[in-house]
Amino acid sequence: MSAKQTVSSTRAPSRFAIEGLIGVAAWCTAAVVIHVVWFDRIGIPQSERRMWLLGFSAATGFAVVVLLYAIAMTERKSAGHDAPARFGLANHLTLLRGTLLSVCFGFAFILPRPEYAWIPFLLYGVALSLDFVDGYLARITGNETTAGEVLEHEYDSLGVIAASVAAWSWGVLPLIFVPVAFGRYVYLAAERIRIVRGRPMQPLTYSISGRVIAGLYMGFLAASLMPALPLPLLRAGTPFFLVPFIGSFLRDWLIACGSLRTDGSTYTWCRRFVSTWLFGVIPIFVRMIAALACVVMAVESGGLSRGILIATALLLAAGALARIAALLAMAMLAFVVFPQLGDSLLIVSTFALCTAVLVLGSGWLSLARPEERPFAVRVG
Repeated sequence: MSAKQTVSSTRAPSRFAIEGLIGVAAWCTAAVVIHVVWFDRIGIPQSERRMWLLGFSAATGFAVVVLLYAIAMTERKSAGHDAPARFGLANHLTLLRGTLLSVCFGFAFILPRPEYAWIPFLLYGVALSLDFVDGYLARITGNETTAGEVLEHEYDSLGVIAASVAAWSWGVLPLIFVPVAFGRYVYLAAERIRIVRGRPMQPLTYSISGRVIAGLYMGFLAASLMPALPLPLLRAGTPFFLVPFIGSFLRDWLIACGSLRTDGSTYTWCRRFVSTWLFGVIPIFVRMIAALACVVMAVESGGLSRGILIATALLLAAGALARIAALLAMAMLAFVVFPQLGDSLLIVSTFALCTAVLVLGSGWLSLARPEERPFAVRVG
């Protein structure tokens, strides 16, 4: 091959790639500078600063590798001729989300202190908010790219890992949340092994229930990073989020392996059973019992919390805005009633019942369920 041919076959990085790399470098540099200066002001020991930087660097390295892969996929899909002209604001917001999650992961490596107890929650909360904004912005501006789609999925996984490890490291969640956080990559590795061994894998279709389960799970992880949330209440609600999340991976694996056929009688029966009982009949009794428990808690408490708990009980009983009512009741129990009355079986049970309504919905015989629509409509 001649020198001329070598030069002609080497293509310079596109503007899309350059803007993406500059963006991630700028966000990461700003994050490091801000935290180094802030840690110096509040007197964090050098040993803990190094540990924070280690965790941040590990997560950032993953985020950068994902970015390089996303850029390569975008340019390969465009065959090098029609790559996006600009990286776009939506993709820059996604990079910011990855940086915030990397900073959150860094806090898992240092001791919890009152000076920054709320920071991981705020970081992960803002990152979740940006998860809704960046995808919507990309669609309305016509800047949907392969890179944006890759970054979206991988940074969602990074967020679950960062929040799970941070919550476990700070003694909030049990150890099981750490391996579960890597569930997607375990799934992908197992899928690759099957393909290499020549075993067929069935394609998965888009699942609304899977999206709802993942969204609720990420919301639970955000709540677990909130220092003000009492641990007994958090642990009472844990199974309602953890079990469906693990179950969704197992269901997808059985479908992908061909052990569970979506057009088969077993799968059809399971779907009908879940739709009829788990999301239809059972929620009726759950929300009625939750409404009764809220009334009892209203009698035990006083002031503003009494009126709010009675209002949420009425909404739960009628099946009107039940998920929102359950969330409001959970907030009142956690931040008002629990500090007043302390830990008791009644408070924990009421919180668990409201959590079940939040996850399962209000079921049949509901008066109004407008809050169900965001669970089924793609926003971010």
